[in-house]
Amino acid sequence: MAEATTEIRNQFIRKVYAILTVQLLVTGLVSALSFFSEGYKGWIQSHPSMVWISVRLSSLTPDSGPASPANTVATSSSAPWPSCS
Repeated sequence: MAEATTEIRNQFIRKVYAILTVQLLVTGLVSALSFFSEGYKGWIQSHPSMVWISVRLSSLTPDSGPASPANTVATSSSAPWPSCS
């Protein structure tokens, strides 16, 4: 990147921001779905293993998760939401 022209750098930055924008939009849509849809909310609450599976899978990627081992222990031992019973 250091030897790239200004035009190439700008295109790279545009691509990065486009990817980030799409990720934020998808995250917002999933959040809205879980906030407004009673059926989805009920399904997630009745299948907590799916949440744990997604948490465990996301921790398998090398660059994800907390940088400190203490943070890893703290986040893996906490529940994703308070008990609803």
